[in-house]
Amino acid sequence: MVMTADPRGVEPFGLVPNGNAPRGADPCAVDANGAALSVPDAHGASGALLRPLALGQADGSLGDGVVAHVRGLLEDVARQLVEALAGAAHAGGTCMEGGAQAAFVALLASNGTFLGGLHALALEWRLTARLEERQGIDSVLTPLLLAALAVEGEGSEDDTPLALARGLAGAQFRFCLDSRRMRLPLGELPPDLFRIALAALHLHASGLPATDRDDAHSRAIIAERSLRLRFDAERGRLALLRRFAGEGAGAAHQHPDQLDLTQGGAALFLTALARTTGLARAQALSLLAPARIGELVLVLRAAGLPAAQAGGCVQALHPDALVPGALLAITPQDAAQMLGQQAAHVAGEQA
Repeated sequence: MVMTADPRGVEPFGLVPNGNAPRGADPCAVDANGAALSVPDAHGASGALLRPLALGQADGSLGDGVVAHVRGLLEDVARQLVEALAGAAHAGGTCMEGGAQAAFVALLASNGTFLGGLHALALEWRLTARLEERQGIDSVLTPLLLAALAVEGEGSEDDTPLALARGLAGAQFRFCLDSRRMRLPLGELPPDLFRIALAALHLHASGLPATDRDDAHSRAIIAERSLRLRFDAERGRLALLRRFAGEGAGAAHQHPDQLDLTQGGAALFLTALARTTGLARAQALSLLAPARIGELVLVLRAAGLPAAQAGGCVQALHPDALVPGALLAITPQDAAQMLGQQAAHVAGEQA
């Protein structure tokens, strides 16, 4: 059972990536069901731990379901890179060596940022599925999204809050379908991960025997151009979530409601949490770890989420957690002050 301390007798909390978590925090926290709840920081600090697991060298230190999901996503991205190279060769893949997919898996797994990004997506799906199973929160049509879909829009057909909500509903449906199949279309990668995937095309070519290298580099260039032409970051699910959180439906439903996990669902909650804290979306996931419940409550209260809703979020995430009423009752102003004090404290330690 997880308990958070009364804020009157503890060190102030801070908004820091999990790699710089307060002393005593587990950088790879695992909940009671064995599911990892934290993510690598922006520099891939946990990549060394995830890498052998994603490559099939499991040791039980992380939740098996999350590790299997990361491995599945790696293999799917690698498969698409092989297909892109085969298309570039105009030979249906006949010129590709048999071990190309395994080579791409190894290359991508060696990059801590890429591995951390896939880990974050795996954790988001795990949370989405768990909320649907335990709380009855639809993985696609959450209460906030349903409310946005019920609003009649004005203006051009493609540029209204209703059009945005419809686009997001479709993107979230595809995310859930792909996640169940452990698939990850290259077009849905965040831009930084997409660039890493493209770089893998050239790294793979550089590792081939000298006799094959020139042709391989030519295929990599053609494949990269083809993939870039089809990639549009602004039409992806994560971009639609950011727009929904900050425009149109976001303005209609107000920012604090987006931080109610039971109303917005995991996808919108994580997007709004990242915007509120200033952290990257993957880093914001670390606030959901059991060791950071107190800090999460302060963030939610500082953003104006009512105490009852903040408590409901914690219960949805950690059903066995006991959060003292004094922490939930803290005013938004006091919560923001405590977070600011901790941010200053962390900055002073790192100076």
